[in-house]
Amino acid sequence: MLFNEKIAFFNEKVVKSGDTLSGEGKLTIMVTNDQDKSSTAEITITNTAIFGLESIKDLQIDTEVDLLEGLTFAEGVELIKTEIEYDGKTTTIPDAHHYTPEFP
Repeated sequence: MLFNEKIAFFNEKVVKSGDTLSGEGKLTIMVTNDQDKSSTAEITITNTAIFGLESIKDLQIDTEVDLLEGLTFAEGVELIKTEIEYDGKTTTIPDAHHYTPEFP
């Protein structure tokens, strides 16, 4: 190892400066100083930001539903907008707490 060296691995593959990490995994960072003393840290990375999606009920036409009921968000995650896709067209839902489906 070189002195003052920093090495990072994501899922046991070397990470270089500027690399983008995707998916879940373990980030391991090793640092060695000029006295050949080293330290290692591990960080578990997840890509789950919204919990409770499995709790979304079946939707019925003309029946209002709260799409956000039962959902929780990971720390630091903010819901910017809610969209629905139908027949390849994406539509923004203005109020996800009061959504009434118009299509099956």
